[in-house]
Amino acid sequence: MGDGPSKRASSVTPFLVMELLDQAKLMTTRGEDIIRLEAGEPDWTSPATVIEAGKKALDDGQTGYTPSAGMLPLREAISDWYRARYRAEIPPDRIFVTSGSSPALLLAMAAVVERGDEVLMADPGYPGYANAARFLDAKCVRFPVLESEEFIYSADRIAELTSDRTKVIMVNSPSNPTGAYVSPEELERISSLGPWVISDEIYHEICYELDRCHSALEYTDHCFIVNGFSKRYAMPGWRLGWVVVPDSCLSVVRNMNQNFLLAASTVAQAAGLEALRNGEEHVRRMRDEYRSRRDLIVRRLREIGFGVPGYPAGGFYVFANATPFSEDSVAFAEELLRETGVSVTPGVDFGPACRTYIRLSYTTERGRIAEGMDRLERYLAARAAPR
Repeated sequence: MGDGPSKRASSVTPFLVMELLDQAKLMTTRGEDIIRLEAGEPDWTSPATVIEAGKKALDDGQTGYTPSAGMLPLREAISDWYRARYRAEIPPDRIFVTSGSSPALLLAMAAVVERGDEVLMADPGYPGYANAARFLDAKCVRFPVLESEEFIYSADRIAELTSDRTKVIMVNSPSNPTGAYVSPEELERISSLGPWVISDEIYHEICYELDRCHSALEYTDHCFIVNGFSKRYAMPGWRLGWVVVPDSCLSVVRNMNQNFLLAASTVAQAAGLEALRNGEEHVRRMRDEYRSRRDLIVRRLREIGFGVPGYPAGGFYVFANATPFSEDSVAFAEELLRETGVSVTPGVDFGPACRTYIRLSYTTERGRIAEGMDRLERYLAARAAPR
């Protein structure tokens, strides 16, 4: 008899940003002044009307289950949004509401991936993709997105790695950790390569030129779309997302969802419906503020000596080359936290090619970002000075 965890469970690697986040929080509780540039969590509160909608749902006694796919008015509102935003006709029965976008990703991948299949994903890319693929006994195949090309996806490079074993191509635009977007031309070509496309579009409304962010739904039905409310409406704690599912996989996703996830929070769904109906002004204000923060942090990082090839097109991250200062991003991130009180994410979290990079999140107000950059500049200059 075995007395340890399963191989499947053991295949899931830690997310280093969460470990550093915990360390930063512990230092804060000790009274240390920590500037938090590591976590991808908006520093805004949810819109007031969204909070009121959640309270009203509780006051009205909405504490039971919704249908497992989500309450119909919410799925209809999501469907309307796709029609207005992308001119894509997605009936509500193809939309499954989930407790955040991470379960949506796992549902999508589990619907089509078999043991031994290959899942193509960007390097650098979000680590949850690789962990989901490994958990399903699939093989991760990474296609490079290059600093010299501002980390933009290349359909040619993806096509070179596509084989008869490739089941899924993961697309994330704008990307975590780079903020790069996939051009409509490249997205259309990727969508035509043959494998399933799972498109993670969680940062779509934090795209600084909205016409540059396109959905895979505009080019193919052979895709799953993952999205949610956490980033766009500053609702991470509500845990609310969704997945758009192709007709051929509706029954298997429905069965998995009913058995493993059941239904998202009823209160969160009521809040999400209000966000979709009346939250766009809140999104616009956040996007404008993030753009100002992006411009500040990129300029300062370049002045300090980090490599930043271009201004991120979306999201709220900068992926900076720290080679002038260290070739070990984990040790470097720990050093910066210890010596400067600035918390950043090691790049190695995001792929094998990223050991000399760090990710910085600009989800904190501009004054704190400026102070954080000043701390890094003073420390790294002193560190480099002759002794």
